[in-house]
Amino acid sequence: MIYDYPHNHINKQRIYPEKSFYFNLGFLFIAFSLLSYLNTQASLQDEVSLFRSQIAKASPVLTTAFYAFAMNYNNNQGMVNLASGAPVVLDYTRVVSSAESVDNPIANIRYGFVHPNNIANSSSCSTPTRFCVAGADNIGQYVLEVVFKSSSGSGSTHDSGISVALDGKKVLFVATAIDGDLVYTGSSAADATEGWSAFASDSKRIASLHHLSGAVCRLKSAVSTESSSGSYPYMRASSAANTIFTINAGSYPGKVLFNNHALSLFTYTLDSDKYGLFANCSDIHSTFNDMGSTLVA
Repeated sequence: MIYDYPHNHINKQRIYPEKSFYFNLGFLFIAFSLLSYLNTQASLQDEVSLFRSQIAKASPVLTTAFYAFAMNYNNNQGMVNLASGAPVVLDYTRVVSSAESVDNPIANIRYGFVHPNNIANSSSCSTPTRFCVAGADNIGQYVLEVVFKSSSGSGSTHDSGISVALDGKKVLFVATAIDGDLVYTGSSAADATEGWSAFASDSKRIASLHHLSGAVCRLKSAVSTESSSGSYPYMRASSAANTIFTINAGSYPGKVLFNNHALSLFTYTLDSDKYGLFANCSDIHSTFNDMGSTLVA
C-alpha cells in the first residue's frame, strides 16, 4: 500500500540550510560587535590610565610654577610681567631635576597679567612675548598657561608617548583670590591696569586680592581677540569670524571621542591631592572658549 503523506508533514521534516546560514551570520555579527565593544573599552581604559599618569606627573610641576607665580605677585604688589609687558615663561625642556625631569609632559608654562598687547594672536604660540590661550575676555586678569609637549615636536619638546588628549595642548588657569572670585583690576577691560594700585577703589575686596589662592580652568579650542558683551570680568567673547582663531587643533585639552561622543578625560582627575590644580579642569564651565561661558569649546 502506498501512503500519500500530507505535504505539510513532509515540509516539517525538511532542513533549511539558509536558516542555518543566517543564524550563523547573526551569531558572528553579535560576537564581532561584542569583541569590538570590549576592544573599545580596553582602548579607553588604556588612554584614561595614560592620561591620569601624565597629569599626575605634570601636577607637581604646575604646583611649583603656581607657587612662584603667587610669590611674584605678592612680593611685587601685583607687578608680575616682565618690563616689556610680556608674561614670564618657564621652559621645562632645558631643566632636568627630580620634579622637572625629561619624564615631565610639560614643555613650558607662562604666567602674568593680561593686557591688550600680550593676548594670544595666533594658533602657533611661537611668540614668547604673548600668551597662547588668554584672549580679550581675559584682559585685566592674572593667568597661568600650561603647554604640553607634542608627538610632532622637535628636540626636547618632542614626546612620542604623550597622551593624544594632551598632545601639544595648552591649558589656561585664571587666578582667584581667597574669596574664590577672579583676581582682576579696574572696572572694565578698558581701564585694566597691572598692580595693586588698581584695587584702591575696591576696598571691600582689597585684602583678599593681595593673595592668589587658586585658579579656575579653561580648556579652549579657540581664542577671541574681541569681547562682545557680559559683566566684567566674566566677559563673553565675540564669535565673529574675523575676531576668533582656532587653537589646540580645534579640540580642547583632554577631549577624546568615545562611541562618537566627546568625552573629557579630566573627569577622571577629580582628586586634587593627586592632580592639584588640574582637578579644577573637571568643572562644567571648563570647556568654554570664554569667561562668560557662552562659546562652547
